[in-house]
Amino acid sequence: MRLVVIMMVGVLVCLGMMSFLQYVSEQPWGQ
Repeated sequence: MRLVVIMMVGVLVCLGMMSFLQYVSEQPWGQ
């Protein structure tokens, strides 16, 4: 059960980082 929680947290972190990088790349100062 603990492994499932760790996997869920890992997926959430990956999605958060991807969305954050996409947001930064869309900013003019992100170039």
